[in-house]
Amino acid sequence: MLNGKFVVTLCGSVKNRSRFDEAGEFLELNDVVALLPVIWGTGKAGYIGDDHPKKQMLEESHKTRIDLGDAILVINEPRVPGKSTMAEIDYARRKGKFIYFVSESLEIVLHLIHKDKEYLLTLEKFKNDTVLNQ
Repeated sequence: MLNGKFVVTLCGSVKNRSRFDEAGEFLELNDVVALLPVIWGTGKAGYIGDDHPKKQMLEESHKTRIDLGDAILVINEPRVPGKSTMAEIDYARRKGKFIYFVSESLEIVLHLIHKDKEYLLTLEKFKNDTVLNQ
C-alpha cells in the first residue's frame, strides 16, 4: 500500500482498452489506486506484437507496475488469457500479490479489495507492535 491506499495494477489484453478504462475509473472513484498500461498498440507506436523491438522493454515496465501494486486485476474477458497475460499472472503470484479477475463484477472485486486491505493493515499493525515490544 502507498500512503494508506490499496494499489491495483490492471493486466490483460490491451485489446480490451474500454474495459481497462471502465475498471480503472471504477477503482479510482472507490479510493483504490489503479495502474494501467499507457501503450495500447495504437498511435505512434503502432501494433506491439511479439516481434516488436520494444516488446521486452514494455513488458519490464509492466512488471514494475505489478511490483508497485498490492494486487493485479486481470481484464481478459471474454477470452482465455493469452501467453503474455499468463506470464503477468505468474509474475504477480510469485511476488505474493493478490489476484482478481474481472469476470467477477467490479463490485465483488471492490469488496475483495477492501477485505485484503484490512488484512494488510492488520498485518502492518502487528509488525509495528512486534517491533515496538522488542
